[in-house]
Amino acid sequence: MRQYRGRSVETNEWVYGCFISGGGKTAKSIAYIIGPDADFDEIIEVHPDTVGQSTGQSLAEQTIHDGDTLKSFHFVGDHKKERHLYHDVYWSDRYGGWHTCNHGEKTVPEKDRKGSPPLWVYLRNSKKTEIVGTIHDQPLIQAKETR
Repeated sequence: MRQYRGRSVETNEWVYGCFISGGGKTAKSIAYIIGPDADFDEIIEVHPDTVGQSTGQSLAEQTIHDGDTLKSFHFVGDHKKERHLYHDVYWSDRYGGWHTCNHGEKTVPEKDRKGSPPLWVYLRNSKKTEIVGTIHDQPLIQAKETR
């Protein structure tokens, strides 16, 4: 079973483990992470919108999760300045696999997104790709370097 993560309601820190949820249309949606050893004494309530599944892949020994933001080398521009792309990781039902979208477009319907390369594209370029945060803990990146 793949690991999940979510931001703790109590401490606002990331916690990792198994995921369970409750609630629905008539009740408040509640999400919990059970500790990595499935110790039921360690059930932690998390913010439901921050829950993300592990992709099973990693960069620089850091596991990639749904909602991570990747920074990847794109090309060398004028004056030998490196330029980068920023993409958010998500699961694509449309393509049946892990994909990325332009940073900040995760809430846009998938059919309307401008770019949606599969995650493996970044894994092939892993020496020039890094996890720079998540969609939950940083504002949109103002990528001045791409202008």
